[in-house]
Amino acid sequence: MSTTQQDAAAANANPSGTIKTSVSIYFSILVAGVLLFECLRTRFRHVYDSRRQEEHVFNVSTLNPPRDRPFSWILTGFQVSDDEILHKCGLDTLTFIRFLRLGQKLALLAVGCSAVLFPLYATASVTTSTDQSSSDPLTRISMSNLPERSGRLWAPTVVAFVIAIFAMRLLAKEYKLYVRYRHRVLSKMEAPQYSVLMTDLPLHLRTRQTLEKYMSTIFPSSIRNVYVALECATLEKLVGQREKVRGALEHALVKCEVSRKRPRHREGRSWTGMLMCKPGSRGYEVDSIDYFQDQLATLNEKVAREICSIEDAQSKLAIQIEEHERDMGSFDDEDELELLQTEAGRRETNTKSTQDVDPKKAPLLSRRGRAEQLRNSFGNNDDDDIDDKKARRQEQEMNQEEREQIRKERPIRAMRRAAFVSFTSLMSTQVAQQTLQSEDLACMAVMPAPHEDDINWGNIGLQYRTRAFGMLISSLISAVIVLFWTIPTAFVASLATVESLRRALPFLNTAFDEYPLLQDIFKQIAPLALVALSGLAPIVFNFLSGREGHPSKTEVRAALFTKLGYFQLVQIFFVTVIVGTILDSLKEILDQPKKLVSMLGRSMPQQSTFFISYVIVQTGLGLVLELLRVVPLVMSALFALLAPKHTRRERNSAWFGLRNIGQTDPFDPTNTLADCFLVLLVTLTFAPIAPLVCYFTWFFFFASEIVYRRQVLRVYKPTCFALGAYWPRMFKFCIIALVVAQLTLIGILSLKQTTVPPIFVIVLIVIVLLFNYHVITLYPRAAKYLPLMDCVRLDSARGLHEPTTPKFFFLDNVYRQPAMNQRVPIRADYRMLVNDYNEETALSSSEIHSLEDQQVVMSAV
Repeated sequence: MSTTQQDAAAANANPSGTIKTSVSIYFSILVAGVLLFECLRTRFRHVYDSRRQEEHVFNVSTLNPPRDRPFSWILTGFQVSDDEILHKCGLDTLTFIRFLRLGQKLALLAVGCSAVLFPLYATASVTTSTDQSSSDPLTRISMSNLPERSGRLWAPTVVAFVIAIFAMRLLAKEYKLYVRYRHRVLSKMEAPQYSVLMTDLPLHLRTRQTLEKYMSTIFPSSIRNVYVALECATLEKLVGQREKVRGALEHALVKCEVSRKRPRHREGRSWTGMLMCKPGSRGYEVDSIDYFQDQLATLNEKVAREICSIEDAQSKLAIQIEEHERDMGSFDDEDELELLQTEAGRRETNTKSTQDVDPKKAPLLSRRGRAEQLRNSFGNNDDDDIDDKKARRQEQEMNQEEREQIRKERPIRAMRRAAFVSFTSLMSTQVAQQTLQSEDLACMAVMPAPHEDDINWGNIGLQYRTRAFGMLISSLISAVIVLFWTIPTAFVASLATVESLRRALPFLNTAFDEYPLLQDIFKQIAPLALVALSGLAPIVFNFLSGREGHPSKTEVRAALFTKLGYFQLVQIFFVTVIVGTILDSLKEILDQPKKLVSMLGRSMPQQSTFFISYVIVQTGLGLVLELLRVVPLVMSALFALLAPKHTRRERNSAWFGLRNIGQTDPFDPTNTLADCFLVLLVTLTFAPIAPLVCYFTWFFFFASEIVYRRQVLRVYKPTCFALGAYWPRMFKFCIIALVVAQLTLIGILSLKQTTVPPIFVIVLIVIVLLFNYHVITLYPRAAKYLPLMDCVRLDSARGLHEPTTPKFFFLDNVYRQPAMNQRVPIRADYRMLVNDYNEETALSSSEIHSLEDQQVVMSAV
């Protein structure tokens, strides 16, 4: 039996006592946590009001805000409108807040229905059981107390209809609001709204000149900027190494100034050789300052040379284009469009003999031949079919001369198969996204461009085949983890007692007898292993999501939410309510699929106590940890104890995932949304079965909105560029929750041996599925694109502009890869050693005053 099942069994042994204990413990923690937060929030504003502290730096009038009244932050949070949250925090954060509100409304409706269900359940006469569970007050106010074939079984059926219809009404309303808010975001005058990402470009369009000419043919006078992504994995690696070396040099300089002694360290150390006692494995000792200065100079040269090599390959491609256009004469727009024929079409054309050609089609075939000649001048099929990830690994293993030689022979290899195109018209941007560019569906896909700070550059330019294979492997591994994660969890849980360890590992019996202290030590291993195992699944899911080829980090997090949602559904919900491990249950379900409904119906009424305790823990402990920022405080304390902090750069940078408490990240709702989905599933499932659960779920949603409203407005950094990647997935999980809730009710009604109510619930499931089909058919496409009527209106209001107008300067080089901007050599920022160091002096000190500052430092030595 898994850990969650053991907890559920223990909870259901004495329902009232279990809930009283949970309330007394965790609600006391909640009250104490809120009071402690009220005492700390005004004294440590850099911890609990960090976002406003950063904003106050640029607003002198708010440096000394008025004193807050006790608990005024609760009312202040609710006074912020949805439009303000959208403006300050972004669409994903607003979607999360509204989802909490949706959960409150559904739970509150269930609480209202409990006024009818409680008397019906409590006054029902049950003559079959006299044990403790049936006499417990909590059991008497649940559906378990109804006798078989009772007319009162219509009551939960009607309640299921009421809640499902109300839920569908809320979901439709939320989707409409989501569409409206997303259109508002898409209409902003920012780079992502005016840009698209084109993937799987054919060889002849992987240059700025050819792609810009092709796009200008379709969208004349609307193209502002075209940037074809470059293969610069080695450059990115060199830039990262250079940053590390600069940090090490600054660290050595500070140590030299403090100790008045030049630091030394060892290089060339081999830990494997030291373990094998090989001579010379300890390396050699070097002067740290001289060594890192030489390394920094070398890396500066390598970075500049690598950038020059890539730019030379681009220039060579441009020259090839001009030469071939001159050789082939006039190359008109029809020739350019002919280049988009598929490989099959080209092979079919090339295999036809000239005798079989219709004379009327000769000019067309002539243009195709010239187009094919231009295409082949850029590369061949080997260049097009190369594995992107493998090629990047091979490039990093080459030396500089080998990379330059390959780029000289095949300059197309320096270009990735993706490009960012920026327009000066919203209409052109939206039309480009909705237009089919090629009859090959895997070629020239157009999608919205992510924000420049949200780009996942490692996935830009991956081939469609690579992305599809990564998606397939990720889905298969995720499905295996979701279904069979109970097995390692159950194994670890089985080692929680010394007796089980003696049975599982007999060779430990002697050690336990001779050293009794080992028994106490091993008792602590199982809980620690369970904690580690529970935290391992999200890490694995995050790794898999990053390998699916998503172009933005937000989409990676949204894919992670999908996996966590299914994990919560199966491992927390189904594993808890179905007796036995998921492996045994799955085998039984596969043998007899109809048993799933009866298993849900048989197990669910007895699990209400466990889920009440689960929600109480999430409310009393999880929200307090979030409000007090316990995890960031612990990480900050570890950072203060362990991390090097000699230089300003070290104090402001993360160290092995640890960072200062004042440096907050943007709000990431991924894990929290997965937990909230489980609570919503519990609400919908238990609303007609055990309505008492909904009292606690309503309080959870209400308290969560209070806490997270303050956190997103006062603590977390804004993510205003978010485009709403979570809501479509959340809607899908809400539909799944409705269907699971109805299936559970059918199982219980079947066990009660009633005939007609289950049929009505089946009809309700059909209604939910039809509603889902209606919404999926209507709203996702409307939300994906900005209507062209709005585009025309906005373009007219903003005026028609030429591509070169200064008003669109924000589109210039915004999607240029960051590593390509690192040509300028960097030096250690020596001015950070003085007491009056600030960001303004830091911006100009490295290059302008480097020699002077070096003399200052060296004179101190």
